[in-house]
Amino acid sequence: AGAAAGAGAAAGLPNFWAPRGALEGGAAARGPGEAACRDLLQRVMEPLLRGHAWTGAEYWVQVYRTSPGGGAGLAFHFDKDEHALASRGEMRFPLFSTVTYLAENEPGAPWLAPTVVMAQTLQGGVMTPESPERSLVAHPEHNHVLVFPGNLSHGVLDSNNKGTTRQTLLVNWWVGERPEVGVGPRVHPPLPPLPRHPNPTPRELPHFPSQPPRQRATCT
Repeated sequence: AGAAAGAGAAAGLPNFWAPRGALEGGAAARGPGEAACRDLLQRVMEPLLRGHAWTGAEYWVQVYRTSPGGGAGLAFHFDKDEHALASRGEMRFPLFSTVTYLAENEPGAPWLAPTVVMAQTLQGGVMTPESPERSLVAHPEHNHVLVFPGNLSHGVLDSNNKGTTRQTLLVNWWVGERPEVGVGPRVHPPLPPLPRHPNPTPRELPHFPSQPPRQRATCT
């Protein structure tokens, strides 16, 4: 209940930015969101980001509140720098997008709404390929992390689960200038903690060739 309350309150806040220096440095995190990004960097992202001139992480919390018909989905879209698109028509994608699933699925209940990543990107304003032949479906499981190249189309399907609120921590890892987001520290409610496993083992998912070979869709 405490984790649900924290995620729900954080979901009402704008996106935040955690610079690389703050995530890799030894100083105390400037807030719970930055602490969660540092934890994710150490546990999952360090080997994937190695060799890239990444500059920081954009993060926010998303909560799908249940309705009488079940959890609503999210239309397919691209993660992008919204300010760059609005101000100069530039479509900038993050290097990687990550989804950390915070909610527990009740035993015997229908699956929470899954994330679907398509092997499809946007090139010159054209969906490429027009009809993708591959996709990845990730069902939410508590403390599992989905990582995929940041230029891929993705969305969330509907769910018949009427009793559990879908909660996710979303982090985009960027190269170059930071997107137009807030900058910590800021007073905001604690995020649900990320429980630690002694030896998390990444499970590699099929590679989407639209990015360089080192950028793979990975789940732990």
